[in-house]
Amino acid sequence: MLAAIGQASRSSFSKFDKYMPGQFVIKRLALLFTLAFISGLTQAAGMDTHSQREHSQPTNFSSATAWRGMYFIAVTKKKPGEIDLSQELMSGLLSSINARSAIYTGAAIEPQYLINAKGTTAWIGMWAFITHANPELLKSLGNGPGLAWVTPAWMNKAFGNHINWPEKMLRSHKLELRDYKLVAIPFLLPNNGLALKNMTQSIKAPDGSVEVFGFHEFDETNPEALLVAHERVARFIEKERPDLLKP
Repeated sequence: MLAAIGQASRSSFSKFDKYMPGQFVIKRLALLFTLAFISGLTQAAGMDTHSQREHSQPTNFSSATAWRGMYFIAVTKKKPGEIDLSQELMSGLLSSINARSAIYTGAAIEPQYLINAKGTTAWIGMWAFITHANPELLKSLGNGPGLAWVTPAWMNKAFGNHINWPEKMLRSHKLELRDYKLVAIPFLLPNNGLALKNMTQSIKAPDGSVEVFGFHEFDETNPEALLVAHERVARFIEKERPDLLKP
């Protein structure tokens, strides 16, 4: 189980307001980045899935547009590529916000690496991974409840080594936090109208590897809002959680 600690964040735990979109445009067609690449990574890293059918929904869950790209914001002192959060821990975290069906992972990725060299976001990558490995699973997950796991090894190979943000945009956001790194833990939820619960306090992994400070939805029409969200969490911690920054 996850251990809940820390003080309640004011606006940091709820969805941030909309921000003016920047000039940065994501290549949505990059969701089809080569099946050979996905297949090779799938075989190398593997996938573990399980799901349970519930009442049917009219939505076509095989389409990427039927899924909401979400992310937890966390801080860590570890190298992000070494973080491998367990399925049990992540399913508990999802359950705490009432996410009953999800495509999820235990990888923690720095925000600047969430869009790879092909312009593919981590969320489209995860959706494409499941589509290639088991397309029928998407419908099952959409009708829910159920979970599909994308291994951290696959995520760290597909993302985590290329920065595709405009340099000027990235420099305009202060993402440093002393000895900590800001990371995102991406996941996808079916767009089926299920309401999520806001987090009222931070949540720390039992091994202390990460502390989670809320979740947010990725807006592909305004990707810069993701950087703003991470920056605001950093400033919140500096102001409201100085205990976290003590040597």
